[in-house]
Amino acid sequence: MHGAPVIQDYLETTLKDWTEGRIAVIERWIAAGRMHPVDPRHLLYMLWATTQHYADFGHQIETLNHGNPLSDADWARAKASVRDMVLRGIGAV
Repeated sequence: MHGAPVIQDYLETTLKDWTEGRIAVIERWIAAGRMHPVDPRHLLYMLWATTQHYADFGHQIETLNHGNPLSDADWARAKASVRDMVLRGIGAV
């Protein structure tokens, strides 16, 4: 991201603190047996990458969807699919 140097202070403070807080929560869930042991940092990266793909690659998705933008029903199926894959993958369902 070419703008990263501009927001470096935010990345090193606010985002880092937020991320460390989420990692601590995930580690507690793992310790409590609520989910499989996974690297919390990489779980967060994967979630961010997945959601960012839908945000940044709308034209590509539309092209691969036979030239049609995703309908409300398509979005609902996409959200359910991603949610189910993640939760099953980490053993949270």
